[in-house]
Amino acid sequence: MATLRIEGEIEPDVAAIFAEQLAQMTKDDAPLTLDLSEAEVEDARTCATLIDAIRDAAKRLGGLQILEPPQVIAHILYRIGALEAGGVIHVVAPREEIGTSS
Repeated sequence: MATLRIEGEIEPDVAAIFAEQLAQMTKDDAPLTLDLSEAEVEDARTCATLIDAIRDAAKRLGGLQILEPPQVIAHILYRIGALEAGGVIHVVAPREEIGTSS
């Protein structure tokens, strides 16, 4: 069992490193948990890098779970059908981000 944790604002270079780490995971690391409870993502390209890496790892490992991902990550995974019942990606307690206005 392995857990990868990422914190703070995820910049494109950090997302690339995270994707490399996910690519190195093997079935020996399963079940894999991604702890994104302290991560923030603002950039669309960074989101795409993370989503692609998560989907590839889930397929290769036979599944993974994501703890408290930013709402944008959970929403994109839902929209692309990656969170369907019986699927290989499981989201635990996605965060709800509340927008502010002036």
